Amino acid sequence: MAPLSRFLSAYHVTHAVVLLGYPLCFSAFLKRAFPDTAESLWTWEKQIAATTAAVLSMKFLRRNSLDAWIGEAIRYAEASLLALSYVADPRCRVLAWGVLLSVLSYALLVPPRYISRADVQSASCRPATPASFHAEVKKTEWTREDADVAWAVFLHADWSPESNDQLPSFFDIATAYATHKQRFLTLDVGRFPEIAAKTLGVPLDAVGPASAVPSALLFVKGEEIARVPRAYLEGAKVKGSRMRRVDIVKGLGIDERFERTGGKGGEAKKND
Repeated sequence: MAPLSRFLSAYHVTHAVVLLGYPLCFSAFLKRAFPDTAESLWTWEKQIAATTAAVLSMKFLRRNSLDAWIGEAIRYAEASLLALSYVADPRCRVLAWGVLLSVLSYALLVPPRYISRADVQSASCRPATPASFHAEVKKTEWTREDADVAWAVFLHADWSPESNDQLPSFFDIATAYATHKQRFLTLDVGRFPEIAAKTLGVPLDAVGPASAVPSALLFVKGEEIARVPRAYLEGAKVKGSRMRRVDIVKGLGIDERFERTGGKGGEAKKND
């Protein structure tokens, strides 16, 4: 399983201190500093706290990954704190300082790049280059031993924050489901863009919800047989197609193949 220690980075700890600091001390400071708005601030605090809890609970149920949800939660909660600072001081003095500190924090503290793990070879998941991808996944001659090997390939890029959010889930899947007949690779299409466009049909120019990076593809005997998120023939992402852990496992048939090739189905499903 991807280590939860990744959430102990300077980025996460600093934002956690800011968010916890408001109810513990900053709320009382604002009420003492601006007594004329203290009652209104208390009312808004209750309303915003309830709204934030409801919104983040909904986002948690619809999350693509834990990493993505935590990033959204930080941004949403800190925007709520900026709104409360305006309620406390309508002259925007506190708000101006809050905006300045937010800009500085996001400029100086960036989320940890878990994507670097893609460069580390492990027993269950290895990084691929165009040469190794063609030698192992897209080769033209197959032996009896490797003709039925399925290759799950995770496409990522440094410029894609979603790649960084989804990579821990893919490593978890590889750890839980890798067998001698089901193998896992990562491929940096940001570093090797030519293989994305020419070989895999993955467009790199699409942005936002239409972006095809990250993607997880499944190959058997050199042919792509499944892709998550689902895509049209020309490679464009199908609107509404998602890439949660369960989508990757079910969409690529990883769990079914795991049981057929000697894996312990009960253990894998428990991990999933």
